[in-house]
Amino acid sequence: MLLRTLDDLPKNLKGKRVLVHVDWNVPLDGQGRPASLFKMKASLPTIRELRARGAVLVLFSHLGRPGGKPVVALSMRKILPAARRLLRAPITLLPLPRTNANYQLPITNYRRLFLFENIRFDPREEGNDVAFARALARYGDYTVNESFGASYNTHASFTRLLRLLPSVAGRRLEEEFNTLSELTRSPQRPFVVVLSGAKISTKIKLIRAMLGVCDQLLVGGAIANTLLRARGVGIGASLAEPMRTRDWMTDGKLLLPRWDVVVSQDPKKSKGMRVVSLDRGERIEANEWIVDLGPRTVRAYSDVLKQAKTILWNGPVGIQEVKAFQQGTFAIARVIAGRKKSALTIVGGGETMDVVEQLKLYKKFDFCSTGGGAMLEFLEGKKLPGIIPLLKKH
Repeated sequence: MLLRTLDDLPKNLKGKRVLVHVDWNVPLDGQGRPASLFKMKASLPTIRELRARGAVLVLFSHLGRPGGKPVVALSMRKILPAARRLLRAPITLLPLPRTNANYQLPITNYRRLFLFENIRFDPREEGNDVAFARALARYGDYTVNESFGASYNTHASFTRLLRLLPSVAGRRLEEEFNTLSELTRSPQRPFVVVLSGAKISTKIKLIRAMLGVCDQLLVGGAIANTLLRARGVGIGASLAEPMRTRDWMTDGKLLLPRWDVVVSQDPKKSKGMRVVSLDRGERIEANEWIVDLGPRTVRAYSDVLKQAKTILWNGPVGIQEVKAFQQGTFAIARVIAGRKKSALTIVGGGETMDVVEQLKLYKKFDFCSTGGGAMLEFLEGKKLPGIIPLLKKH
């Protein structure tokens, strides 16, 4: 499958209006300012290229979950100062269009930058309303999807808008598509996946898909808890889901923390924290929670990672919000980061990127995906609503 990209637009876009769906859904700090600029920086190459080609840009994004109504704390005004600094250019904030009436952008010169208010302030966006898409379309001659992270949503700005105007993928979305496609098609081997998360039920298809293509799947977090219990290991009060034994659970590629785990009597603090050696017959008590990988499990996982030629990592392997339970995740992160020169290293997911940012390891990985759910659904083999309209027809 091939995408239509910026190369499929006219080289000279002077005076042409280009709607660009950016992924500026960034976390905000206590003062309401962007706590991370990672996603915003990822969109800069596309914006700069389009401006250099003379386009008038109308950017739009969602921010948080406002529930289809204006929420001051989630206004794009919160990130406007950071956007202006990154682009070194003035940006005019526009209200969302309410009707299909023609609206003339106040264009005084080409390469002008506009930004719509939070796209999710209008309930028609998440309602996949074609009238809302038509109202947006009146602001552009072309549409560029540069929001890979939100492309799994069946919303008006994807399923509707991308079909109303000539639409292409931005440079970052193009890179995401090509990088993740290569993973499922022909990765260099050994290909090792590190996967964690709170709910295995949402990742069964992904696990099965990865087992079909990877050489080893290293599991942590509540997903590991569920699989350990399915294999008859007592996990105490640990977070897990009820799960019947499935054939894929015994796949030899699936590596669980069978050596040791760190437990605590409280998942929010290190009360009674200790290491339990599962392979030596030690038991997890009924009032104990698995909160991290044990040191011998970390070493075993690290040994596998040190032999890999391709590594995909999604999800902290412990409860990384609690400082005492971060050691396993930090160790795995540093091992993967240290493999950059000898393996292709790819990471993605909100919590994973929080760890990467906390350890200042951005430049230590070959590719940091801007998508969490979108990346996982793409790897499952799902067709994303924000990508389907961009595929070239043969």
